[in-house]
Amino acid sequence: MAKLHQGILGGFSGTVGTVIGYRRNNQWFMRAKPRFVANPRTEAQQAHRRQFGDMVSLASKLLPALKVGMRHYAPKHAMTAGNAFVHLNWVKDGAISLKDMKLSVGPVPMVTFTEMTVEEGVLTLRWDKNLHHHGAKNEDTIKIYAYSEEQGLTQCVATAERRSRRLSTLLPDAFRDAHLWALIEDPMGRTSESQYLEPLTPSSCSSPSSSSSSISPSAAPDSPLGNPSPADPQNCEKPVHFVPD
Repeated sequence: MAKLHQGILGGFSGTVGTVIGYRRNNQWFMRAKPRFVANPRTEAQQAHRRQFGDMVSLASKLLPALKVGMRHYAPKHAMTAGNAFVHLNWVKDGAISLKDMKLSVGPVPMVTFTEMTVEEGVLTLRWDKNLHHHGAKNEDTIKIYAYSEEQGLTQCVATAERRSRRLSTLLPDAFRDAHLWALIEDPMGRTSESQYLEPLTPSSCSSPSSSSSSISPSAAPDSPLGNPSPADPQNCEKPVHFVPD
């Protein structure tokens, strides 16, 4: 139904028969209503729509991580966190590869992981701090997100400061076979580019110094592993702030 503006001699918005009225740049216009919408539903179009739908669905499942990882990128580009994820990871006519997905972007330098293992549900990670990179700080927080394809759920399962150089946590039962990503958040809430985590042992690393047997007392980790325990997922979604000593 059309609506008149400024009386019978004014413009109108909406549809009257085969005519559509609309306003643009403070002026009223009319155009013919299209008789049909071009939608041949070709095989290529249908594949494109399915892929887009799959990406949107995946973004909704990864949202707990995207709310942190896209916190700065999305508003800067007038997007939601989910839309930013689709925009950054869209590959035309390509299959979705979780290993290539970016859950986070930003200027904070990533650590270099030297070990990643999951044994009997216990995730163990070790890394080089990479403090020589501009912007890297001991107080930066590493956050580990797990995505279960079976459950369609994402959860932050562990956090640790960059300075600690390692962590160990007992994964929740629903995430024992989950996909894992790491991202880093600095004290200002800025983030790094995320990294997909795959099994990595010290013997498979290219750097000889990455082996745990070669760590000297002076280069020992700043804090021990301790007993593995799950992280509180509620703490993972909040910006990290530190109070100076």
